[in-house]
Amino acid sequence: MNIRIQHTELGRYAHIETASNTLDVLLDDYLPTAASLRRLANAMRQDATTVARALLLDMAADQYDAY
Repeated sequence: MNIRIQHTELGRYAHIETASNTLDVLLDDYLPTAASLRRLANAMRQDATTVARALLLDMAADQYDAY
């Protein structure tokens, strides 16, 4: 998994790549990166169509914490 955090005029976002998925998400500027990823994952779990993306965000948060 490759995680890249970008800072733009729109805010901070994460670009997450795995062998089979690519995901770009806007992060909450007031939370640490891993906490923001987990918050998005929890929100996505509410929608059955985004459960796989929620799992990917959780994995990204764990890996980001490991750095």
